[in-house]
Parts: sequence; C-alpha cells; structure tokens
Amino acid sequence: MIHPFENPTFLAPARSSGLQVPNYGPPVLLAAVFRKAMLLAGSTLLVTMMLAGCDSRPPSGSGRLATPITSSQRSSIDTAMDYLSRLEDFEPQQGMMQVAYQLNRWLESASDSDMWEPSPLLEDLPSTLRDLPPLSRLDKREITLDDVLYLREASWMQSISQWVSEWEDPIENNDWLDALEQSRGEPHAHEVGLAIHLFDWTVQNIQLNPLLDFPKSEGAPPGIDPVYWPLYQAQPGPGYRTWPWQTLLFGRGDAWQRARVFAGLARQQEIDVVVLAVAASDPSDRPRPWLTAALIDDELYLFDPQLGLPIPGPETGSIATLDQVRQNPALLRNLDVRFPDRALVYPIQAEELDRLVVLLDAGPEAFSYRMHRIESQPTSSPPLVLAIQPQRLISRLAESDLQQVRLWETPLETWIYRNTVTRRAEEDPELMRYLLLEEWIFENDMPLARGRQLHLRGRFDQENGRDGAKAQYLRARIPDAKIAQIGRSPQIRQELGIVRGRQNDLQWQVYLQSTEQILIRAKQNASLWLGLIHFATGRHEDARDWFQIRCLDAHETGPWTPLARDNLARLYEQSNDLVTARDLYLLTPKDSPQEHGNLLRARFLRQRIESSPKRP
Repeated sequence: MIHPFENPTFLAPARSSGLQVPNYGPPVLLAAVFRKAMLLAGSTLLVTMMLAGCDSRPPSGSGRLATPITSSQRSSIDTAMDYLSRLEDFEPQQGMMQVAYQLNRWLESASDSDMWEPSPLLEDLPSTLRDLPPLSRLDKREITLDDVLYLREASWMQSISQWVSEWEDPIENNDWLDALEQSRGEPHAHEVGLAIHLFDWTVQNIQLNPLLDFPKSEGAPPGIDPVYWPLYQAQPGPGYRTWPWQTLLFGRGDAWQRARVFAGLARQQEIDVVVLAVAASDPSDRPRPWLTAALIDDELYLFDPQLGLPIPGPETGSIATLDQVRQNPALLRNLDVRFPDRALVYPIQAEELDRLVVLLDAGPEAFSYRMHRIESQPTSSPPLVLAIQPQRLISRLAESDLQQVRLWETPLETWIYRNTVTRRAEEDPELMRYLLLEEWIFENDMPLARGRQLHLRGRFDQENGRDGAKAQYLRARIPDAKIAQIGRSPQIRQELGIVRGRQNDLQWQVYLQSTEQILIRAKQNASLWLGLIHFATGRHEDARDWFQIRCLDAHETGPWTPLARDNLARLYEQSNDLVTARDLYLLTPKDSPQEHGNLLRARFLRQRIESSPKRP
C-alpha cells in the first residue's frame, strides 16, 4: 500500500478556487508552516497581539510560572503528570515539552512487567487505515507530540467531567432518577445522572455544525484507496475535521464530533459510551452512525448528539434504553415533527434496530503500549483513563445482544485529514491565512486562548494570585470603538502592540483588516464563554445578560447566535419560565442543524405547561 504522506507528489497544492476549507479545528502547525505563516502575516507581532488586548508582554497575574517545577524529590512520571494537570500555568510549549521529557525519562527506566499486545480489532480495519503511521508505532517506548496532545485531551476531559459531576440533576429527570435508584440501586442511578450531566455539558458548550456527507471519491491515483482519497485532498466530511481537543477549544462540532466529546468525558468517569450504527445492506459499505449509548451495568441508555437530547423513555422524565426502543419502536416515532408542508422524520426505522453494530471511539494512542504503561502506573495526580480495553467492553455488550463490535474509523480519518490540511497549508497561502486567523490563534499564550483552557479546567476565578478564565476573557474583549480605530489611529495601534514591519501598503492594509477581524471574533467568543461560566456557576442573571445583551443583541446573526439562544432558553427553563423558553426554541431557523432537536424541546415544554397545575 502506498501512503500519500510518503509520496509528496500525491499532495499537490489544492486550487484556491476549489478547496473546501473546513469550518473549525486548530492544528498544531509544523515549524515550516509557522515560518511561512509569519512571512504571510508580514510580522510576528500579528501572532503576539492576537486577542491580547495589550502589548506583547504577558499581562500581570496571568498565571505563568517564572521557573518550572523541579523533580529532585519526585519521580519523573509524577513530575510529568503534575505538569500535565496544570499546563495552563506555563508557556504553551514549555509545559508540553516537559511532559514529554519527563515521561520519556520514566519509560527508559520502567520495567516491562505488564503484559501488552495490540487489540485484535485493529486487524479488522481497512488496510489503508491499519497501515497508517500512528498504528505502526503502537509498541514504541518514546513519547511524541501526538502523545502529549492526547494526554492533554484526556486531562481536559477529566477536569471537565469532575466539575460537571457536581451539578444538580435536571428537575425533569428527578422523579425518574429517584425511582431508578429504588429499582436498580444508587450506583446505577448515580451513573445515569452523571451521564446526563456530561451529555448536557456537551450540548450546552459545543454548538452544532451541519453533519456533512462523506465526500465522493474522484481521481484517486493508482495504489491509493479511492474511499480515503478525498481526505488526502483535504475535503471536509463528517466527524473528522477536528480532534476532540480541538472541538473543545473551539466550542463547535457536528453530531459525530459532539459524540466524541461526550464519549471522552464519560470515559474519564469510567462510563463506557459507544456509538450505535446501522449496518449497511452491502457489507462493503460503512455503517451509518446513529447515536451514542452509555453502557451502565447491563443497560444502554440512548443519547442523540444530533438532536441534542436523550431519547425519551416510556415514563415521564425517563431516558430510553436500547431494549425499550427495540420492544417499542413507537418511542422513536414520537420524535417525528410534522408540518403542513414538510416533515422532520427521525431517521431510524423499526427494522433497522435489528441491524445495529457497535462502534468504539478510540484514537490510535489509546491502543499503544505507552498509554497502557502510563495508565497502569499510580501517581500522585488524579488518575486518567488512557487505554482502551475492547475485549472487556465486548463481553459486557454481549449481554445486550450486540454481537458485532468494530472500531470507529473516524479517529483515524481525522489523523489523515489534519495532517493533509497542515501540509497543504505550506503551499496554499489562502489556506495558510485561514489556519493562522481561525485556528492557530488558540495555540498561543494570549488571553482568549489561555482563558479557554482555564475554562475547560474549571478554573474560573483568581487562585493564588493567578487570573482565572473570567479575567482572561474580559481582557480579550477590546471595546468596539478601539477596534474600529485600528486602521487610522497610530496611538491605538501602539497601545495594542501593532507595529508595521516590512509590508507594502497593500499588505499593511490587509494586515490591519485581519487584525480587526481577529479582535472582533475574540470578543464574540469571550462574551459567549463568560455567559457559559456564569451559567455553570449558578449566576443566572449574569449569564442571561451575557447571552441576551452581549451575544444576541450585539450580534443578531453572529457566530454564536444559535448556542447563545439555546442556553438562554435553558436559563428560562431553570427559572420555570417555560413559555419564554419555548418561544426561544421556536425561533430556531429552518436551516439550522439544531432545528429538529429544538422543536422537540419546544414540544416537551408545551406538554409540561399543559400538565402543570393552573394558577387561580
């Protein structure tokens, strides 16, 4: 098998007019890409001032440590995991390099007493995926940048799942969860409630992008599997445009990307979440993913990331299990929404429930010797779930009459796509500009990027003299009047640290316009995320102001309008103003990927309104 990454002729520059640039997802740019980005920008100060709202010096109280921690009295793995748990306190690259260095020191001296072997499920993958470079080094003992990114992703997931686990149960599920505790026991009900929280966090924080069709394959050269050729051409498709850690950073993703975030959060709480898919009639075709299912004891509870809703069960406030849906497929028909001129039909039919297969979401690192060794080693830091054990999961799923279990191809497709996008950017100035302005800005040391990472950690307020996420977000919110004067005010440019380099007049104007766009987008992001922090911490009046005034009123059709409106509706739900909440859900546009789910939410609220006692 010939791999395009081993033959550069297969990676010819994409035509600017024909390349479909993906919507979101920050890559870690290669050094060569970074250098070309700097030349394209005309000045390294573009990166320095991005989202800063100040000069290039780090803001006081930003949380950066003056010197790294030492390991004189601690083992290398303890030092590495300590760095990992607080990477936000270091220069972005410094902390990650220290994690790799300390783990490699530990692996050099670690014994090989633990038994490890690659999962047999890997053999069932198509040869193009099975032979990808990350799967060829599963037994290696050296930590790479990809490994550190995977570890950081798991650490972020662990932090989020921990602070979200402290939420109160949704009022609409309370009675059912109480009954579930009586019938199945407290541990079972607790895990179901925790799965509800983690799914709700995913829906509230990851704005839904459209789920694209898998691109059609055309013109694949000899020796290249035509199925995957579009990925090597950087054509966007379903689920694979970003890694889960990128989806977290950007707060956007399609239904499959939402599924991966939910599964990652649940994994850190030792809850197995799988993807249920419908097998194609032609065995050579890929299964069609349906929804996520949380395996708790012997039950699979169904959560649909496309709808943004759990599948309602037969009892009020309940979540359906796979067994219940199989026994009563009418539960799925309750999810149809019909209008006089059109219908939103839930896309699973009763006969398809007999053709379900299980897809396991796992990146290549999860099968490696390295993650197995790290996970099995006790440390002083909170434990991370890093390795996947398919055989244990297969044994549990057998009780649910799901005999066919396979690896989801999306994580490996993501590897192909992200590497392709990064390499193509070296030759395509348009794509390079996109990556610089839309993606790479989250991989720097400026307030918005730092605030977002602190947000994921649950570090909202100042701690030990170091700013939390809220202060960083506020620093990223440059006043509109100041942004508008960047092009004509040398004083404002000096204040923001914008210095002209060797650009000609045209390049300088493009540079200033790009800077304005970056700062406007940063302000919009910070406004939404401040609202989400206030919502998560129970400051509902403050959250309402951020969603309504600074998101919806300030930008009627802004990039965060759908998520701001949906979270505003949830706030009204929690304050028992169900009529206002329902009206907000009904405002969802017809072309929104969240329309079907929001119309169902409006229906459920109408039912609650009609069943509630009438006031005299």
